[in-house]
Amino acid sequence: MEKPEQTKTTELKPCPMCGNQAEWKHVHNVLYLRCSQCRLGYNPQDYGGDLGTTEACWNTRSTL
Repeated sequence: MEKPEQTKTTELKPCPMCGNQAEWKHVHNVLYLRCSQCRLGYNPQDYGGDLGTTEACWNTRSTL
């Protein structure tokens, strides 16, 4: 799965755990949407490989 360009349709909300910015990152050849600081993240494969669904799930989580 290729890393998406900066999203044009979805603005990623800050991390609900620490408030830092989210980013798409390859880790050991797996693409994750994760926090740039605490590394809390989502694997798009858990959402059928759909990057848009992964972003939507990230943006609808509750803050702690």
